[in-house]
This record gives sequence, C-alpha cells and structure tokens, in this order.
Amino acid sequence: AHATLFTLGAKISDTNAAVLTRAVQMNFELGNHTYTHPNLNKLSDSEVIAELKKTDDKLRVFDGKSVHLVRPAGGHADKRVLTLYKTTFINWSPALDVKDYESSTSANGIYDTVSSNLLDGGIVLMHQGYEKTVNAVKRLLPDLKSRGFQVVSVSELIKFYNVKAKIGALYNDFID
Repeated sequence: AHATLFTLGAKISDTNAAVLTRAVQMNFELGNHTYTHPNLNKLSDSEVIAELKKTDDKLRVFDGKSVHLVRPAGGHADKRVLTLYKTTFINWSPALDVKDYESSTSANGIYDTVSSNLLDGGIVLMHQGYEKTVNAVKRLLPDLKSRGFQVVSVSELIKFYNVKAKIGALYNDFID
C-alpha cells in the first residue's frame, strides 16, 4: 500500500525528518497541505503563494520535486486560489472523510466509514498523528486487499485512471 502524505510545512522539523525520508523510500508520495493550515480563500494572492511555495521548498529536500499536489486546508480553494499556484489541487471523496480529528471518532468508526463507502477512484481523508487512525488502517489494509482494492497514492490513482489532471483544478475523486 502507498499513500500521499499531505504535510504542513510548518510541522516539518528535524524531529520528523526521518519519517518523511522513510516514507519517500517506501514509495509514498509527499503532498503540500499549506504551511500553517489557513483558509486559503481568506489570504491575499501573495500570502497564498507563500504558503504553498514555503511548503514545496521544505518537501523538495525529501523528494526532489519542486511542486507537489496540494490539499488545501479544510478543502478551501476557490477559483482565485486555484489560478495562483501552478499545480493540481486534491480534496477527498465526501463519503470517505473519516473525521478522525473529532474526539468522538473511534478506530471502529474510521474502519466502518471506509469499509461501507468504498469507491473505485475514491480518495480517503485521514490525518497523521492519531493512534485510532493507525489502528483502523491496520485493520483496513488486509480487508481492502481481500475485497480487491488497492491502496495507492493520489498520483498513482491519476495514472491508473488515465486522468489528465489539470493544473488549477480541484479533484474530490477520479471516479469514471
């Protein structure tokens, strides 16, 4: 299984550099989740560009890429924002938001959300740093494999579906 780790630039430090290095070595994809997690729609043009460029610059140290896919914080990227930075923007399939950031969400709840809402070409939204998410993933991976699903990075998903992902477009999924 591979995933795309949409990372906050401000959270990249010497403490977690080894995790990002290992993720790249294991063929995970790094993605840009802004620098400080603001609502991009509320920033000036120059602030949007700075948020994204600063994170891309930090991620480049790990994977050599100068531009990454962007997951805008909170899914907020209006038409203006989409035109400011030359990349593809990625959100998630609404039914596959596991809401792991909510204290009431359990590992079983995360598992149930993904398991009961599976979509070919769907994008699951999970967050780093939650033990309940890790526990759900440990249970989900063998189950998904047995059901014929493959967990891949967003770029692998784009290639699999032969999508011509557009610069300045925002995608929630790659469903036919």
